[in-house]
Formats: sequence, structure tokens, C-alpha cells
Amino acid sequence: MLDAMVTASGQSFGAIVSANLAALVDGLGLEISDAEPLTQAFIERGRGMTATMLWEFLNAGVRVSRDLWTVFDTVDVLLTPMLASAPLPIGSFPVDHRDADLQLDRMAAFAPLAALANISGFPAITLPFGADADGLPLPVQMIAPMGQEATLLALAGQLEQEGRWQHRFPVAGLAA
Repeated sequence: MLDAMVTASGQSFGAIVSANLAALVDGLGLEISDAEPLTQAFIERGRGMTATMLWEFLNAGVRVSRDLWTVFDTVDVLLTPMLASAPLPIGSFPVDHRDADLQLDRMAAFAPLAALANISGFPAITLPFGADADGLPLPVQMIAPMGQEATLLALAGQLEQEGRWQHRFPVAGLAA
């Protein structure tokens, strides 16, 4: 059941991003040629979407929320990995192409459960929880039932107190 929710939320995410970019560019009278190739592809995808198509994607997002709600009948909080692998080097998601589906697939492969929290509207929090062999933070994501933001913050505070990840180098404004 979670797999279907993840797939549907990813598809809804892509449609919403496309429609919003197209509406933004068209609403402000911007030139699509000023955008990078990948953004142009998302704008064109949004422009090509019918109202019925967008409505179906939005409804799929609502169904994700409904289905996720039932998960919390037996679970207090979902604790998931945020990423499928260690953080990738800068440039791992190139934007110099026009393949929106490829980009969405790459994003879903790297952060498979991110769209689930974003589309469902359930409160979620992501925080570092350990490090990989190179010392890069490995994040976890917690998703809670509607109205349980305080639960997430309390759990995040408990995990943070365990000290599973620390800044390797001083950060401006933070104690060393």
C-alpha cells in the first residue's frame, strides 16, 4: 500500500510543479526562453496539461492523504530514511536537458519518500541521523498524523540529544 502512495504522490508532485511553473511564467508574462532547459520542459508540460488531467493528479494526492491517514490507525509516527543513498555530489542532478520525467525519476530514486510528505500534507520533519563513511549527514524523515507537530518536535529533540551527528566544522553563529 505504501508503494502505491509513494508512486501517486510522486506523479502528483510532478504535475503540480509543472502546472505552477506554467501559471507563474504565464501570469507574470515571462519569457520561457530565459529559463534553463529543464525548467522550460516543466513549463511546457504544465501548459500541455488539461484541467481534467490536473484535477486527476490533485485527486490522486487527496487519495494519498486518505490512505496515509489509515496507516496512523496502527502507527504513531512513520520513521523512514530520507535518502536512498548518501548525499550526492553537487551536479548529480543536471538541469541542462529537457527530460522532465528523467529528472522526476532521479529525484524519486534519491529521495523516494519526500513527495509522500509533501503531497499528503501530513506534518513531517527531516533531521540528520548519523553519517556516511565520508562524514556526510544521513537524514531520516518522520511523518506524523495530522495535528501531531508537537509529537514530531519532541521526537526530533530526543533524537538530537543522542548526538548521532555533529557539525565537523564550525558553523557561523553556532557554538563550536
